[in-house]
Amino acid sequence: MEYQFILYNVSEKIATITLNRPKQLNALNAAVKQELKDAVAEAVADNDVRVIVLTGTGKAFSAGNDLQDNYASPPKCMEDWRTRLHREIQFCLTFWDCPKPVIAAVNGYCLASASEMAMSCDITIAAQSAVFGEPEVRQVSGPPMLLAPWIMGSKRAKEMLLTGNMVSAEIAEKYGMVNHVVPDDKLMAFTYRMARKIAAIDPFAVKISKYTINRAFDIMGFKTALQVNSDLMAIVNNEETDEIKWFKQTAKEKGFKEANSARLMKFKKLDDLDKEPL
Repeated sequence: MEYQFILYNVSEKIATITLNRPKQLNALNAAVKQELKDAVAEAVADNDVRVIVLTGTGKAFSAGNDLQDNYASPPKCMEDWRTRLHREIQFCLTFWDCPKPVIAAVNGYCLASASEMAMSCDITIAAQSAVFGEPEVRQVSGPPMLLAPWIMGSKRAKEMLLTGNMVSAEIAEKYGMVNHVVPDDKLMAFTYRMARKIAAIDPFAVKISKYTINRAFDIMGFKTALQVNSDLMAIVNNEETDEIKWFKQTAKEKGFKEANSARLMKFKKLDDLDKEPL
């Protein structure tokens, strides 16, 4: 199968799927997500593939959803938001429910929906320069899948999701978002070393082991919680708050990029303070 926005390669029983929109920091739009789903399906159907590696080209694993693309065709009502958010869940479940193990090799920025995509993979390896974050609350929104509490616990999830803070790879490892942090130039070598180890094991045993772990989460209410979150986020995203009105008006007058830059500047001083010693 030919792809426009990703690269697909198979070697040593490992399928590598690489996001390939470096100028857009590998931002995720509908077309990219469909290609990712198709590539995973291709890897699952290939009996020679035992492990999938997901990574990105350039300075980012992915900066998350393509906001400009989303802004160009916004949902018109709460039901539209609900439909879109449910699609987001199904997209991330592509990796969570994949019968073959998926390893995320995170380089650079891994933000918002991309952070959830990385957490939905079975194992996440991060380069030292990687940066993680779920800043949706700063956009009067929230993560569509809400994986964070399941991965890092309520205290750390609340800190990240209520502040919109970005964190280093080392902090992400401490939080449980990441399995290992390695030097940037060793990221893929380390990832493939782990992938080859998994590929050497009987694939049926690996498949059932992954399934049983996921079933434990389902018994605890994992997928029910995801659906409840998406319904509540539809209400939040459909609300015309003062912040949203300000953003829409600024975007109308100055353009989307200017409005987004202005919104980011509102938090810059506060984020810079975090870098200073107490």
